[in-house]
Amino acid sequence: MKKILVTGSKGFIGKALVKKLSGMGFTTIGFDIMDGDIAAEGTLDYLEKEDISYVFHLAGKTFVP
Repeated sequence: MKKILVTGSKGFIGKALVKKLSGMGFTTIGFDIMDGDIAAEGTLDYLEKEDISYVFHLAGKTFVP
């Protein structure tokens, strides 16, 4: 089965998406602010070894002054 990366996986939509994809049999890899800053260089380097087929990018700042 294909692996799917979901950024913002702990957010409202991200949690629902991960639950739905997992229920459909997909392997999901979640990434959230607790895992690091997605905008920082090298943060996602450890995922290069994974055979990720799709990415759902849902990460974003919740407060922008």
